[in-house]
Amino acid sequence: MNRFKLYELFLDAVRKKGKLTVVEAHELSGVHPNYILQLFSELGTIPGIVYHRKTKTLFTTEGFKKYLEERAASETVLGIFSELAKVRKRGEK
Repeated sequence: MNRFKLYELFLDAVRKKGKLTVVEAHELSGVHPNYILQLFSELGTIPGIVYHRKTKTLFTTEGFKKYLEERAASETVLGIFSELAKVRKRGEK
């Protein structure tokens, strides 16, 4: 498949859902995942599109904001559980 057609395919998909993972992009296109990652990094330079290298995911700006909010909330919950475990451990001594 032509590189520019892949750009269009991936941009359409990410704009519809707010995010696009490498696995989803591979299912759409059948292209090798390493090539998809290269395309993702190039698409991440487009205004309104964010490539998050750690999760290997292409986001819209709004989708990335939502991802960050969800991640912050989950870190808060994990922090609470960690503190509860420390309190419980101190109580057992």
